[in-house]
Amino acid sequence: MSNNGYEPEKADDGSQVFIGFPMEAPSLEQAMPSPGSGGNPYYWWVVSFFYNAVYADLSVNQALDAASNKFMGGSFETTPLWNGFIPYWYNLPITNPDWLTSAMAVYGNGRLKLNCFGDDFQDGNYNGWTVNQGSWAVSGAKIVAQQGSSLIRTNNQFSDDRHVRAQVRTISSGANSWDTAWVIAKYGNMWQDMVYALIHTNGEVELAVYRNWESANGMLILV
Repeated sequence: MSNNGYEPEKADDGSQVFIGFPMEAPSLEQAMPSPGSGGNPYYWWVVSFFYNAVYADLSVNQALDAASNKFMGGSFETTPLWNGFIPYWYNLPITNPDWLTSAMAVYGNGRLKLNCFGDDFQDGNYNGWTVNQGSWAVSGAKIVAQQGSSLIRTNNQFSDDRHVRAQVRTISSGANSWDTAWVIAKYGNMWQDMVYALIHTNGEVELAVYRNWESANGMLILV
Protein backbone atom coordinates (compact mmCIF):
# COMPACT_ATOMS: atom_id res chain seq x y z
CA MET A 1 0.00 0.00 0.00
CA SER A 2 1.34 3.42 -0.97
CA ASN A 3 2.20 5.78 1.90
CA ASN A 4 0.91 8.68 -0.24
CA GLY A 5 -2.44 7.97 -1.83
CA TYR A 6 -3.22 11.64 -2.43
CA GLU A 7 -0.62 12.68 -5.01
CA PRO A 8 -1.49 11.06 -8.39
CA GLU A 9 2.05 9.99 -9.22
CA LYS A 10 2.49 8.28 -5.84
CA ALA A 11 -0.90 6.66 -5.22
CA ASP A 12 -1.23 2.95 -5.95
CA ASP A 13 -3.96 1.25 -8.00
CA GLY A 14 -5.25 -0.98 -5.23
CA SER A 15 -8.75 -1.35 -3.82
CA GLN A 16 -8.05 0.16 -0.39
CA VAL A 17 -7.59 3.64 1.00
CA PHE A 18 -6.88 4.86 4.54
CA ILE A 19 -7.09 8.43 5.76
CA GLY A 20 -6.21 9.43 9.29
CA PHE A 21 -3.55 10.78 11.62
CA PRO A 22 -0.41 8.72 12.34
CA MET A 23 0.27 11.06 15.27
CA GLU A 24 -2.16 13.32 17.13
CA ALA A 25 -5.55 14.13 15.59
CA PRO A 26 -7.19 17.52 16.13
CA SER A 27 -10.16 17.75 18.43
CA LEU A 28 -13.39 18.09 16.45
CA GLU A 29 -13.97 21.28 18.43
CA GLN A 30 -10.55 22.71 17.57
CA ALA A 31 -10.61 25.64 15.19
CA MET A 32 -9.52 24.52 11.76
CA PRO A 33 -5.77 25.07 11.42
CA SER A 34 -5.90 27.53 8.56
CA PRO A 35 -5.99 31.34 8.41
CA GLY A 36 -8.85 31.13 5.91
CA SER A 37 -11.08 28.95 8.07
CA GLY A 38 -12.63 31.85 9.98
CA GLY A 39 -12.18 29.98 13.26
CA ASN A 40 -14.79 27.38 12.33
CA PRO A 41 -14.45 24.06 14.20
CA TYR A 42 -12.74 21.13 12.49
CA TYR A 43 -15.89 19.02 12.48
CA TRP A 44 -17.36 21.30 9.80
CA TRP A 45 -14.56 20.16 7.50
CA VAL A 46 -15.24 16.52 8.45
CA VAL A 47 -18.95 16.85 7.64
CA SER A 48 -18.12 18.51 4.32
CA PHE A 49 -15.67 15.73 3.44
CA PHE A 50 -18.23 12.97 4.04
CA TYR A 51 -20.94 14.92 2.22
CA ASN A 52 -18.76 15.13 -0.87
CA ALA A 53 -17.45 11.57 -0.58
CA VAL A 54 -20.80 9.85 0.02
CA TYR A 55 -23.68 12.06 -1.11
CA ALA A 56 -21.90 13.79 -4.01
CA ASP A 57 -20.09 10.51 -4.90
CA LEU A 58 -16.66 12.10 -5.29
CA SER A 59 -13.43 10.18 -4.85
CA VAL A 60 -11.60 10.44 -1.52
CA ASN A 61 -9.07 12.88 -2.98
CA GLN A 62 -11.76 14.97 -4.66
CA ALA A 63 -13.70 15.11 -1.38
CA LEU A 64 -10.55 16.19 0.49
CA ASP A 65 -10.08 19.01 -2.00
CA ALA A 66 -13.76 20.03 -1.94
CA ALA A 67 -13.91 20.28 1.86
CA SER A 68 -10.58 22.13 1.99
CA ASN A 69 -11.60 24.60 -0.70
CA LYS A 70 -14.83 25.34 1.15
CA PHE A 71 -13.37 25.89 4.60
CA MET A 72 -9.66 26.56 4.12
CA GLY A 73 -9.53 28.43 0.82
CA GLY A 74 -7.45 25.95 -1.17
CA SER A 75 -6.95 22.34 -2.18
CA PHE A 76 -6.08 19.77 0.47
CA GLU A 77 -2.36 19.85 -0.36
CA THR A 78 -2.22 23.58 0.52
CA THR A 79 -3.75 23.17 3.99
CA PRO A 80 -2.07 22.60 7.37
CA LEU A 81 -3.96 19.31 7.59
CA TRP A 82 -1.60 17.99 4.90
CA ASN A 83 1.47 20.10 5.65
CA GLY A 84 1.36 20.06 9.46
CA PHE A 85 -0.46 21.75 12.36
CA ILE A 86 -0.41 21.87 16.15
CA PRO A 87 -3.17 19.62 17.59
CA TYR A 88 -5.06 20.71 20.67
CA TRP A 89 -7.29 18.85 23.11
CA TYR A 90 -8.96 20.76 25.97
CA ASN A 91 -7.29 20.12 29.31
CA LEU A 92 -5.17 17.33 27.80
CA PRO A 93 -1.65 18.63 27.13
CA ILE A 94 0.57 16.80 24.66
CA THR A 95 3.68 15.68 26.52
CA ASN A 96 5.49 13.87 23.70
CA PRO A 97 7.44 16.53 21.76
CA ASP A 98 7.37 14.38 18.64
CA TRP A 99 3.58 14.77 18.56
CA LEU A 100 3.46 18.56 18.80
CA THR A 101 3.18 18.79 15.03
CA SER A 102 0.78 16.48 13.24
CA ALA A 103 -0.55 15.96 9.72
CA MET A 104 -3.16 13.85 7.98
CA ALA A 105 -2.05 10.82 5.98
CA VAL A 106 -3.66 9.27 2.91
CA TYR A 107 -2.51 5.71 2.24
CA GLY A 108 -3.32 3.47 -0.71
CA ASN A 109 -5.49 4.67 -3.57
CA GLY A 110 -7.15 8.03 -2.96
CA ARG A 111 -8.94 7.79 -6.31
CA LEU A 112 -11.40 5.31 -4.79
CA LYS A 113 -14.93 6.28 -3.83
CA LEU A 114 -16.56 5.51 -0.49
CA ASN A 115 -19.99 5.16 -2.04
CA CYS A 116 -19.14 1.84 -3.65
CA PHE A 117 -21.04 -1.35 -4.43
CA GLY A 118 -20.21 -4.84 -3.30
CA ASP A 119 -21.94 -8.18 -2.82
CA ASP A 120 -20.51 -11.25 -1.10
CA PHE A 121 -23.80 -13.20 -1.42
CA GLN A 122 -23.70 -14.09 2.27
CA ASP A 123 -27.45 -13.45 2.36
CA GLY A 124 -28.05 -16.48 0.13
CA ASN A 125 -29.65 -14.60 -2.77
CA TYR A 126 -28.82 -12.29 -5.66
CA ASN A 127 -31.44 -9.63 -4.99
CA GLY A 128 -30.40 -6.43 -6.74
CA TRP A 129 -29.10 -8.33 -9.77
CA THR A 130 -30.80 -8.98 -13.14
CA VAL A 131 -30.34 -12.18 -15.14
CA ASN A 132 -29.81 -11.44 -18.84
CA GLN A 133 -29.11 -15.02 -19.92
CA GLY A 134 -29.08 -18.49 -18.44
CA SER A 135 -29.92 -19.73 -14.98
CA TRP A 136 -28.23 -18.62 -11.74
CA ALA A 137 -28.26 -19.68 -8.10
CA VAL A 138 -26.46 -18.78 -4.87
CA SER A 139 -24.74 -21.59 -3.01
CA GLY A 140 -22.16 -21.36 -0.25
CA ALA A 141 -21.95 -17.55 -0.50
CA LYS A 142 -21.13 -17.84 -4.21
CA ILE A 143 -23.24 -17.07 -7.25
CA VAL A 144 -23.11 -19.89 -9.78
CA ALA A 145 -24.24 -20.11 -13.40
CA GLN A 146 -26.12 -23.32 -14.12
CA GLN A 147 -25.31 -23.45 -17.84
CA GLY A 148 -23.08 -21.96 -20.51
CA SER A 149 -23.70 -18.51 -22.06
CA SER A 150 -25.09 -17.13 -18.80
CA LEU A 151 -25.03 -13.42 -18.00
CA ILE A 152 -26.03 -11.60 -14.81
CA ARG A 153 -25.56 -7.93 -13.96
CA THR A 154 -26.07 -5.69 -10.97
CA ASN A 155 -28.90 -3.16 -11.05
CA ASN A 156 -26.61 -0.43 -9.67
CA GLN A 157 -25.46 2.42 -11.87
CA PHE A 158 -21.85 3.60 -11.73
CA SER A 159 -19.78 6.56 -12.85
CA ASP A 160 -17.41 6.40 -15.84
CA ASP A 161 -14.39 5.94 -13.56
CA ARG A 162 -14.59 2.71 -11.58
CA HIS A 163 -12.46 0.06 -9.93
CA VAL A 164 -13.79 -3.48 -10.36
CA ARG A 165 -12.64 -6.49 -8.36
CA ALA A 166 -14.20 -9.95 -8.55
CA GLN A 167 -13.31 -13.54 -7.75
CA VAL A 168 -14.34 -15.94 -10.51
CA ARG A 169 -13.85 -19.63 -11.20
CA THR A 170 -14.59 -21.70 -14.28
CA ILE A 171 -16.08 -24.97 -13.06
CA SER A 172 -16.14 -26.61 -16.49
CA SER A 173 -14.94 -24.97 -19.70
CA GLY A 174 -16.50 -25.38 -23.13
CA ALA A 175 -15.09 -26.50 -26.47
CA ASN A 176 -13.54 -23.10 -27.27
CA SER A 177 -10.68 -21.46 -25.36
CA TRP A 178 -12.95 -18.55 -24.47
CA ASP A 179 -15.72 -20.74 -23.02
CA THR A 180 -14.80 -19.75 -19.48
CA ALA A 181 -16.02 -17.31 -16.84
CA TRP A 182 -15.94 -13.67 -17.95
CA VAL A 183 -15.87 -10.51 -15.83
CA ILE A 184 -17.78 -7.69 -17.50
CA ALA A 185 -16.71 -4.43 -15.85
CA LYS A 186 -19.12 -2.36 -17.94
CA TYR A 187 -22.22 -3.51 -19.77
CA GLY A 188 -24.45 -1.37 -21.95
CA ASN A 189 -25.21 -3.70 -24.85
CA MET A 190 -23.54 -6.97 -25.80
CA TRP A 191 -20.70 -6.25 -28.28
CA GLN A 192 -21.87 -2.63 -28.61
CA ASP A 193 -20.92 -1.01 -25.31
CA MET A 194 -19.00 -3.20 -22.89
CA VAL A 195 -15.68 -3.86 -21.15
CA TYR A 196 -14.73 -7.42 -20.26
CA ALA A 197 -11.85 -9.66 -19.26
CA LEU A 198 -11.32 -13.42 -19.17
CA ILE A 199 -8.64 -16.08 -18.95
CA HIS A 200 -8.62 -18.50 -21.88
CA THR A 201 -8.11 -22.20 -21.32
CA ASN A 202 -4.67 -21.88 -22.97
CA GLY A 203 -3.55 -19.37 -20.35
CA GLU A 204 -4.02 -16.17 -22.35
CA VAL A 205 -5.63 -13.17 -20.65
CA GLU A 206 -8.05 -11.18 -22.81
CA LEU A 207 -9.11 -7.60 -22.10
CA ALA A 208 -11.39 -5.81 -24.55
CA VAL A 209 -13.31 -2.53 -24.78
CA TYR A 210 -16.22 -2.28 -27.23
CA ARG A 211 -17.79 1.02 -28.31
CA ASN A 212 -20.41 1.30 -31.06
CA TRP A 213 -19.96 -2.33 -32.18
CA GLU A 214 -16.22 -1.93 -32.64
CA SER A 215 -13.34 -3.03 -30.46
CA ALA A 216 -11.77 0.21 -29.24
CA ASN A 217 -8.92 -1.59 -27.49
CA GLY A 218 -8.19 -5.28 -27.16
CA MET A 219 -5.18 -7.32 -26.24
CA LEU A 220 -4.08 -10.86 -25.52
CA ILE A 221 -1.30 -11.46 -23.01
CA LEU A 222 0.31 -14.85 -22.64
CA VAL A 223 0.80 -15.78 -18.97
